[in-house]
Amino acid sequence: PYTDTKTYANLKELGEAVITLSSDAMLYYYVLFNPSKITYSSSKYVKPPRILGDIDLYIECVVDSIVAYQDNRAVINLKPIYCEEGQGSKLAFSRANSMLIEALIYYTKLAPLINQGNVNEVRRCIQVIKYAQDIITKLGSSELKEAVKRVVDEMLRILRERGLDNMLL
Repeated sequence: PYTDTKTYANLKELGEAVITLSSDAMLYYYVLFNPSKITYSSSKYVKPPRILGDIDLYIECVVDSIVAYQDNRAVINLKPIYCEEGQGSKLAFSRANSMLIEALIYYTKLAPLINQGNVNEVRRCIQVIKYAQDIITKLGSSELKEAVKRVVDEMLRILRERGLDNMLL
């Protein structure tokens, strides 16, 4: 993770984590944009809680090591101590669902890359998010379309606030 993120701070401070795997893109969307829709329960062996929902797998971990690198990045090695299958996602494979996950990943990279002044990677983020929007607009449910619209709107807000509107051309 980037060293100025909440994820990094939590892992460094707590030394524990729950990795939550789900094929439901809306779960990740809610974590970023509507956290009040997320519910939690206690984990079995670590302090951080589990996210409830259509989860495929929970992996409870302890931090084994943290290696900081240049460009505000770190590698955190986690040691799994407990795994449990969740109730699973009921979704069939959907290209639109997968593209929302991609858009969310690139959205989370946007601000750190802007802070680093990495113009080429910022452009790549914009391209991937726009491509994801195109695919979701063609193939996605109304829920996915609303979600990607919010991602794009937030991307535009970040670019405008930082005076980078010209990158959209």
